[in-house]
Amino acid sequence: MSFFFGFKGQIGRAKYWFLLLFWAVAIVSTGPYLIKLVDQESTTLQSVFLFALFALVSISIMSMVVRRLHDLGKSGWWYVLYILVPKTGIAFSSADPGTDTQTAVLAVCGIIALWAFLDLGFVRGKIGDNKYAFASDVIPVHP
Repeated sequence: MSFFFGFKGQIGRAKYWFLLLFWAVAIVSTGPYLIKLVDQESTTLQSVFLFALFALVSISIMSMVVRRLHDLGKSGWWYVLYILVPKTGIAFSSADPGTDTQTAVLAVCGIIALWAFLDLGFVRGKIGDNKYAFASDVIPVHP
């Protein structure tokens, strides 16, 4: 379970890409069924199920990014810049479509998202212990 939900330790690029691919396949393969549930009149139980599923996936992805940041020698708070700022900026820029402000916000969000993609996916992690994780904290692929 710590492989999917733990925030301590670090994961390298290969494990990061494995988890990213795992969640991408899981979301794409179950997406049509979940959309069908949402399109129908949802019962309270279905709504609770979908919320719980969304929360579990979000926490797992947050855990993955934080541990990858630890591998890079960065605090987990970089998650806010890498993930939350672009998502929030895109959400708020849609309120003012077609303006220079929207264009500027989307450009900044795109640059931050590209920076995060390159940093998390391709930059080699710090070798040995660092401020946020010990080299012995590396979580094995097979829990």
